Amino acid sequence: MLVLLDTTPLGLAVHPNATQSKPILTWLAELRKAKVQVKIPAISDYELRRELLRIDSKTSLQVLDKFIELYGYLPLNRRTMNVAATFWSDLRKIAKA
Repeated sequence: MLVLLDTTPLGLAVHPNATQSKPILTWLAELRKAKVQVKIPAISDYELRRELLRIDSKTSLQVLDKFIELYGYLPLNRRTMNVAATFWSDLRKIAKA
């Protein structure tokens, strides 16, 4: 199983406020314990990083870099973007049901 972190859960995970980050960090720890592969897609890194740079959140940027080292980075390519588009579409359909 592979879990790709979108910008929102990734942003919560690197948030300096423990109250904000604890639920997602617990979930990620459970995934690691269950040997689920977690990756950070390049597009999520880009979207979050540009905002963290804009607000000058050095601490969160450092945590983001550590997350990429820990979980791995999924570079952009056509296949990755097609899978991401499919995931997004499927989730939107479920949300509307």
